[in-house]
Amino acid sequence: MFTIDSEKLADVIRIYNAETDPAASDDVIETTILADWNEGDEHQQWLDDASANDIADWLAAMTE
Repeated sequence: MFTIDSEKLADVIRIYNAETDPAASDDVIETTILADWNEGDEHQQWLDDASANDIADWLAAMTE
């Protein structure tokens, strides 16, 4: 199971809601980020290293 720092998650949610979808719930955003991605350890490393902006942009690209 993947994890994300709670402060970073709050920033991702704020950015995503402001720039992409103000109606997206915190739970949906968190569930998507922490889904069972095939990349495994690479996904966790990316979550650890990526900025909140990068993660929000990734989410936005998936919904286009």
